[in-house]
Amino acid sequence: MLFTIGWGLGVWARSVNPFFSPVIRIQKERGQRVISEGPYAIVRHPGYAGFVLAAVGSGLGLNSLLAIIPAVISLANLVSITGIEDQMLRDELGGYADYAAKVRYRLIPGIW
Repeated sequence: MLFTIGWGLGVWARSVNPFFSPVIRIQKERGQRVISEGPYAIVRHPGYAGFVLAAVGSGLGLNSLLAIIPAVISLANLVSITGIEDQMLRDELGGYADYAAKVRYRLIPGIW
């Protein structure tokens, strides 16, 4: 169930954000703007949050603690990545600072 929720969150994030990309960059040529609808109204990085949920759910579904280790490593990596990405978006994407003030959490609603 956790895997399905995570996968669904990632798909939802990609479906509402035409600028969703695995590469951290501002897409000026495509007129990138802040997306604040759908899952982006809850957390600023719902695609990453979905990935972590799916990875943890995968390990639990396999009933393997060893499979959860990559999920924990991925979470630590994503904490770093979201910090870098947030700073770049604040510096280079108009309206992102206001959006970040409204949507305070990066990955986990109510926590972080």
